[in-house]
Amino acid sequence: MSDRIAVMYEGHVEQIGSPQEIYHSPASVFVAGFIGVANLLPVNIDSISGANALIQLPGGNKVSLPIGSVAPVVGGAATIMVRPERIFVATAEPEGDLPHLKVSVTDLTFQGPIVRAAVRCADGTELVTHIGDGDDLPMLRPNDHLWLTWEIEAAKLLPGVDERHTESTESNTALVEA
Repeated sequence: MSDRIAVMYEGHVEQIGSPQEIYHSPASVFVAGFIGVANLLPVNIDSISGANALIQLPGGNKVSLPIGSVAPVVGGAATIMVRPERIFVATAEPEGDLPHLKVSVTDLTFQGPIVRAAVRCADGTELVTHIGDGDDLPMLRPNDHLWLTWEIEAAKLLPGVDERHTESTESNTALVEA
């Protein structure tokens, strides 16, 4: 793989960086889907305090995320990106201040050391997570309810909700898979 990559869309450069920078710190929704699977949650900015934006996740959980290079506007739309391998799965609502979402399982695919779980939020947003062999979970089936959580630094706040870069289905899918 190259030392540096320029990601272009319709003739203009969206981001230049190493493969690791492109993967872990995408500059846009399009770049997030350029390498690997990106879980994309459309959100609204509730407030801004210093270098953080307070956003509300589907289901009502509020979380403060670093703004980074995003120029958010209170009341404006944004997108949170979390990679599947950075999401933790639980059968009970997590305690503490970490972001969390209640989801229902839509599909499970055994892939050797992991199970790829496709899930749906109450608002119809579809996400993917990886469940490892060592995870202490009961046998899961479609329609089971789970809780997803992740460390604050695993989520990246991206500007706007850019529909041109997401696959759209009847259920308002916000999953980008490259």
